[in-house]
Amino acid sequence: MRKTTLLFITLTLLAVLLPLQTAAQDKSMKMAGPPKVLQIGREEVKPGKGAAHEKLEAAWSQALISAKYPTYYLAMTSATGPNEVWFLTGFDSFTDWEKDAKSFENAPALRAVSQKFTPQESEFLSQARNIVAKYRADLSYRPEINLGEMRYFSVRTIRIRLGHDSEYAELRKLTNGAREKANQDEHSVVYQVLSGTSNGTYLVFTPFRSAAEFEAVLGSPTTNQAYQDAMGDEGRQKLTDLIGKVVVSSEDTLFAFSPKMSSPSPTTVAADPGYWQPKHGMTQKDTTAANDSTPAAKIKPVKR
Repeated sequence: MRKTTLLFITLTLLAVLLPLQTAAQDKSMKMAGPPKVLQIGREEVKPGKGAAHEKLEAAWSQALISAKYPTYYLAMTSATGPNEVWFLTGFDSFTDWEKDAKSFENAPALRAVSQKFTPQESEFLSQARNIVAKYRADLSYRPEINLGEMRYFSVRTIRIRLGHDSEYAELRKLTNGAREKANQDEHSVVYQVLSGTSNGTYLVFTPFRSAAEFEAVLGSPTTNQAYQDAMGDEGRQKLTDLIGKVVVSSEDTLFAFSPKMSSPSPTTVAADPGYWQPKHGMTQKDTTAANDSTPAAKIKPVKR
């Protein structure tokens, strides 16, 4: 859940270092326009505690729905790598992120929910951290998707040598150019981490509708002949040189969305209500109907 003091320190630093303009954004996180700012609550769950942790998170979310917390979020659990849960929330700008933090702190009902559930979480987690990243449209490939149709994200965590961001951008543009030339039907959304983990970290999100897509997409581009032909010998050599010069490490983790721990927007739910609609407690639609004078509850954006 939200670590308030850390959040405001981070916001202050970012306000100095990263002047930003507010941009219109679909808060449903439908990736026809990925959010400009991505907040990630990253939790590592102790062995054997996954089910109990999920139960706590579901109850926590329902409590925030009742308290009218107005922020959507999506949760996903790792299928490979460490036993982790990531909570994803998108914002139009850092200004909106700050407004969300302040509104949370100024709402006694929301603070009461946080005070009730936060102490319980220590039993289930070995560690947790908050990360903030900015969207890099120039490095992404065909990011326009209907997020509500997706069931998985493969997240590639790339760490580059400090001071080599321009070379990494060149690497991404080289591979994306070959993908475009080969007309590869895949998607990747790139975020550059600004705070919360090692400097020089990029996150590449690749969505999947089903496990049947894994082999075709995760196997490319290295095993895709059309891509290889589009890259050519000169391009492959340049790519190899750039990787050796720029990349320190690269790790892939496969995540599955968790509707029980998520609070998706109506747009996301509409893509597949049977999958996204909560199976217990009061839904966002029910909450709105109960009090038409209040906006639909949107739930916590990150661990609060």
